[in-house]
Order: sequence, then C-alpha cells, then structure tokens
Amino acid sequence: MKHPRLRQLLLPVFALLGMAGIAMAGFSPDGYAVHVLGRTGPQPYPLAGVAWFCAAVLGETALAGALLRPASYRQGWKRALVALAVALAGWAFLGMGPMHQPPYFMAHLLWLTAMVFALALLLVVSLTAKWQAFLRAERDRAG
Repeated sequence: MKHPRLRQLLLPVFALLGMAGIAMAGFSPDGYAVHVLGRTGPQPYPLAGVAWFCAAVLGETALAGALLRPASYRQGWKRALVALAVALAGWAFLGMGPMHQPPYFMAHLLWLTAMVFALALLLVVSLTAKWQAFLRAERDRAG
C-alpha cells in the first residue's frame, strides 16, 4: 500500500466492524436458551457479554497492531508470522467451545476467523514481496 494513512486505518476499521457485528449479534435470539433451557418471551439484550467481547476485539486488535506496527511495516513477514501465530492460538482456544454459546460469541469467532485469514494473506504477500526483492538483488548482483 502506498498510502500510509490508509494502512494505519485498516486495523481500527476492522475492529469497528467486529464490534458492530458483535453488537448486532446481541439482538439475535439465543437458540440454546430458547430451545433447551425453555426461556420463552423476549430476552433482554446481553449487555455484559457483548461488552466483554467488544473489549476482547479491541484487545486483540491492539495486540495485532503492536505486533505488526503498521506505520513502519515493510515486508515484515516475521511480524506477520508472529501475529498470525497469536491469532491462531486465540482462534484455536475459542474454537473449542462454540456449542451452546450465544450469538455474540459466534460473531466474535467469525471476526477472529476473518482476522486469521487476513493475517495469513498478509504473510503470503509479505513473503512474496521479500522473495521478489531477493531475486531482484541476485539478478542485479549477477549481471
């Protein structure tokens, strides 16, 4: 990306999208509470759970930003690899328990899955750029 401002806005926009998805999922009915626990009627908005998962999104985004350092990112495939490993660890931990969870949990897991794919794409792009720079340097050295 040639525009450093746009590069710095990607993580905050991604976090806002995740928090919006979690907030919207809070309005969805909890299928487990309705069908298994037998809670009928309108359910209250799960403000505490939604707030915790929104805070988790902010924390995970801040951690990814601290690892990637978007302002100075230039083909930093090692940074992308570490950020991907951390996101995969969180994804694996949360991925073990989606059964009987409320919809905002699933929205967070979906957002984290998107983050894992985005970091994997960043790693591939960074490695490709690094490899091309290496081949260019070898060609310039040889000829």
